[in-house]
Amino acid sequence: MGGADSGAAKLSGFGSMPENAGMINLGLDIDGTITSDPKFFASICQGVLIKGAVHIVSSRSPEARTETVAELAELGISYSALHLLPPLSAAQSLCPHSGLDWYQRHQWLKADYALSNRLTHFVDDDRKVLALFARFAPSVAAIDFKDRELLLELIRPADG
Repeated sequence: MGGADSGAAKLSGFGSMPENAGMINLGLDIDGTITSDPKFFASICQGVLIKGAVHIVSSRSPEARTETVAELAELGISYSALHLLPPLSAAQSLCPHSGLDWYQRHQWLKADYALSNRLTHFVDDDRKVLALFARFAPSVAAIDFKDRELLLELIRPADG
């Protein structure tokens, strides 16, 4: 399930677009992202899993893991890893950026997970999360969930 470090070109003002077109390690939010169009995201997951990994990263409580696994299966979402952020109270001590508000400190944990697990792309519906990626994880291409064309590029064959 390893990843690839990659570099450079700017993407819609958020993060950078990895240059390595080979290995894709995709991070996906659930609520508001996957749930906005489950069939579309199921297709994206299937395509990415051919040449990489899909990490579902959500602010849902770790206590909701069983229900979340069942919901993802019902939605047809295939993935390599499921990470549920720790509770808000834990985020306050886990995030080293005291200048962030409580919400940003909690959502920063998504960027931290992405860097720790060498994700190349992360898709979220929350512009605040995307801004955190731009600031703290610029090596990860942060993609607005509405950018369907860019998401489809992830699964298109390199020659076509």
